[in-house]
Amino acid sequence: MFGISSFSAVINPPQTCILAVGAARPVLLPASDSRPDDATIATMMSMTTACDSRIIDDKVAAVFLETIQAALENPSLMLSHCPPAKSYDVEKLFAK
Repeated sequence: MFGISSFSAVINPPQTCILAVGAARPVLLPASDSRPDDATIATMMSMTTACDSRIIDDKVAAVFLETIQAALENPSLMLSHCPPAKSYDVEKLFAK
């Protein structure tokens, strides 16, 4: 955001999790060995999350970031009623 490529978020009580989103920027992706003339430009951004591990399991935080990534890479997922490919059962994740 605001031209900042990335930053570290700090949790302030009573927060349990915070998402830090960097600015979207164009990045040159080099050509592969199989297709040497296919260099492309992609829009990339960094996202990090800081969580209180006493409350939120690291796996849940990782699945959260994966879900956001899937939604940003395929925006139609945000409009449809179908869950993303890497869906999870919330009740199982929080079961003791």
